[in-house]
Amino acid sequence: MASRPHPAPLRDPADSRSHERIRLEAELKTALLRDEITIVFQPKIDCTSLKVVGAEVLARWNHPERGRVRPDLFIPAAEEGRQIVAIGEWVLHDACEQLARLVKNGGHRVRVAVNVSPAQFKDPAFVDRVGHALEASGLPARRLELEVTESIVLEESARTMQQGGGIGIDFSPLRPRGMPARRTGNIATGPVSFMRIW
Repeated sequence: MASRPHPAPLRDPADSRSHERIRLEAELKTALLRDEITIVFQPKIDCTSLKVVGAEVLARWNHPERGRVRPDLFIPAAEEGRQIVAIGEWVLHDACEQLARLVKNGGHRVRVAVNVSPAQFKDPAFVDRVGHALEASGLPARRLELEVTESIVLEESARTMQQGGGIGIDFSPLRPRGMPARRTGNIATGPVSFMRIW
């Protein structure tokens, strides 16, 4: 009598997602070395004048096999794999270099906003790294705006923001849509240009 085939064990979808995240983390380690991470500039339009008043820097991962990997997939993987600081620093340097070339060639003198991860903002050397990116590119600090979530700004001391203001950097706290306003003591003591709701 032939034995009956055993049904294949069911796989937990969470396990598949975990394996995929681990693969992304491993591939991210070489993405910067292979120039797979790029940036694009998303224009900010004044609703009244319809003129471009600035731009937001967005990171993109052009994977040689996967194609373009969505930010909502690779950013969390970079954070869990502790690569977000390296990627964030590269994005900052590239954004400063590209905008500096634009300004030098007589292009539109806009401000660019670069999103800063919590891990970057908490780094004691963060302001020094920003200063180095500005100095190396020749970009005036007034052309750079750093976006950081409001909760991180409130959790940290005002030291980082005050140091950034010392070299002419503006910060834009980000508040997720629907989140109630919180105390603003730390924000008020730093160089804040505006509050952005997203």
